[in-house]
Amino acid sequence: FAGGEGWEHVSDTSEKAGGPDVIDSNPKGPASVGIDVSFAGGKNAYGLPSHYTDFEIPFGDEPYRLFNVDEYGKTKHPHTGTYGTVPFLAVRHETEKGAAFSGMYWNNPAETFVQLQKGEKGAQSWWSAESGSLDVFAFLGPSPRSLSRQLHGTTGFGQAVPLWSLGAHVCRWIIDMKEEDIWEWTDGFDRLGIPVDTVWMDIGHTDGKRYWTWASERFPDPEGMMKRLEDMGRRGVTIHDPHLKKDESYFVYKELLDAGGLVRKHDGSVFTGSCWPGESAWADVTSGAVRYFLANLYSPSRYPAAKYGNLYTWNDMNEPAIFEAGKDKTMPRDALHAEDVEHRDVHNLYGHLFAMATWEGQRARDSRRRPFILTRSYFAGIQRQGAAVWTGDNR
Repeated sequence: FAGGEGWEHVSDTSEKAGGPDVIDSNPKGPASVGIDVSFAGGKNAYGLPSHYTDFEIPFGDEPYRLFNVDEYGKTKHPHTGTYGTVPFLAVRHETEKGAAFSGMYWNNPAETFVQLQKGEKGAQSWWSAESGSLDVFAFLGPSPRSLSRQLHGTTGFGQAVPLWSLGAHVCRWIIDMKEEDIWEWTDGFDRLGIPVDTVWMDIGHTDGKRYWTWASERFPDPEGMMKRLEDMGRRGVTIHDPHLKKDESYFVYKELLDAGGLVRKHDGSVFTGSCWPGESAWADVTSGAVRYFLANLYSPSRYPAAKYGNLYTWNDMNEPAIFEAGKDKTMPRDALHAEDVEHRDVHNLYGHLFAMATWEGQRARDSRRRPFILTRSYFAGIQRQGAAVWTGDNR
């Protein structure tokens, strides 16, 4: 259902929420789409990642929230959303022939709540999303293996990761990282006889937190550095996030601004918010043209340090995370993407699409080498990009 114009929603703006007022103009009015699904004889439930809960999901009155957010500094709760979402539920049934499994996949990247309860006839589930379409897949199993195959036949099978990525990595947060830090690590590990295959470079390696750049005074020769690592049989990983410093001298921001490739506010102007570089804009990765542009940034002609094929990527802050943006610290729901699609309709897919652009860029750069991506945010199907994920900044 939907209705009404000018309906506004104001987020929790208390001090505890961690930000100023975030007003959702919601020009289409309040809406929702949902479905109730019963699992006859259902006894146990699994899936709905990612939540801070048990492998076997507890039943109860409180629904599970599927909404990608930056969890850093927040109280961990088993029902709140975290960095990634896979809206897949698996249920174990007790039948006359023994245990059997079935499942369902909710193909909707809008904020969703799922309630699970156990009744006399089995397991009951209630699914409700803020917007989007009703696109549901039922999987009949009956074994866990066949259930997994059915899910991946729908969302895609995983890509093999490069063998070196299973080796030893070193990554440290250094505010003003410099090339000498790289050699301090590699020489120190070599001296101690500790293997290291890959060195990681956080945002401190960039020029003023502008991604796809290097701090020239601290990294005077990135190409030479990567060549030296290649000669050692080692790789590098640099961080790239979707927020772009609002600076018309910064080529990535400027080119996307001129091409209309940035996320917009509901009034059509460019959306800006606060993130690591300060005032920033966000790449509109729902646009195929923008993803192509971002992918091309990994080519040696635009990112010369990648010319030896041993430089890979870490995608962070791609929920997307935004400082001082209400309790969820993310993009307003009424922000506009390509073809005036509201952010509320695609929120959980945003980080996945950013990682997709990264994967396409690495594939285009050298189709003989398997891409490597580490992404903090994701949606069902991220395995098609062979992307690794981690549990986020949740210590």
